[in-house]
Amino acid sequence: MSEEQADVVVVGAGPAGATTACWLADQGLSVALLEKGTFPRDKVCGDGLTPRATKQLLRLGIDVSEEAGWLHNKGLRVYGARAEPFELPWPTLAEFPSFGLVRKRADFDELLADKAVQKGATLHQQANVTGVVVDERTERVTGVTTKDGRTFTAPIVVAADGNSSPVSRSVGLLKNAKRPMGVACRTYFTWAPKPATTAAVSSVDPSSMTMISCARWVCARTVRSVAAIHADRLYVGTITETVPVVIDPGTSEGIHAGTARDRRTGGSRCGRPREGHS
Repeated sequence: MSEEQADVVVVGAGPAGATTACWLADQGLSVALLEKGTFPRDKVCGDGLTPRATKQLLRLGIDVSEEAGWLHNKGLRVYGARAEPFELPWPTLAEFPSFGLVRKRADFDELLADKAVQKGATLHQQANVTGVVVDERTERVTGVTTKDGRTFTAPIVVAADGNSSPVSRSVGLLKNAKRPMGVACRTYFTWAPKPATTAAVSSVDPSSMTMISCARWVCARTVRSVAAIHADRLYVGTITETVPVVIDPGTSEGIHAGTARDRRTGGSRCGRPREGHS
């Protein structure tokens, strides 16, 4: 067993943890940033960033230009409750950029973790936290232990370890079972350049949301157990096989167009097709 001391231990090297580590290390503190996986690693949801989040990246000194691999968007397109989508452009505010961003989480998270290291934080990968260290005299959390037997101690421990949060569970902070659970699914699409790229959100029902982080034509993707939009009809069911996906982001036309009716199992249909669509 080994023990490492720091001024702050940050559990979780996702966007929240890595950003916290950036600012703390920038102030001259020694920071141990713990990541249970190994970069690059993926995560569902969180690929689309609002202008407010974009501002925070700029404050960190991160290059968010398209040349640096980012996609800029002008707002949201929301499908639900009616046939026509809702167009929600970002508001024009002097204190925020005029655009949002899209980037794959596998790239985005590693980029932020690398920035924290550049600022002086120490990144520990494959550090799967299993519990906390508690000072018996003060009953304060003074560190964490990992699955492979390591111990990290510090006067301050930041729990940025996500929804499952082993740190929270270790101190008895459990989820409220009465709160509704949201489910997100995500995929990537590419398309021919068009003016005004927009990230799209498809609201299926109160307990399920699909975030489509738009990049730019052509993609084949395996889709299972998600809501599928076929032309302008919204189907909620289970896609049982791999189907090619080709979409027009301007109209959403062609999403799962390859799924014939006999490939759809169960579920219900909602929404009406636009005139001229079958």
